[in-house]
Amino acid sequence: MTATSDDRTYPLSVAAERIGAPSEDWLLRKVRAQKLPARKIARGNWRMTESDILESIRLLASPALTMPNPMSLTPGSRRRLGKRSA
Repeated sequence: MTATSDDRTYPLSVAAERIGAPSEDWLLRKVRAQKLPARKIARGNWRMTESDILESIRLLASPALTMPNPMSLTPGSRRRLGKRSA
């Protein structure tokens, strides 16, 4: 039986490096809080698959900032927004 790339698991130290996490401890806290996907293999031993790593990158990506629609703002808010962008 051959292992596909999704069958292979990585320790959190490698996953943290690939994700660009500040530290392995930071990643472990996110995994334990169920904010990021991972698999608990044994007591205290967490691992991530390739798809877990890709999903974590997607979840941690910052959404593009958009400007609010000026028509949905009050006149005072539109005025303040115009001062900020000038």
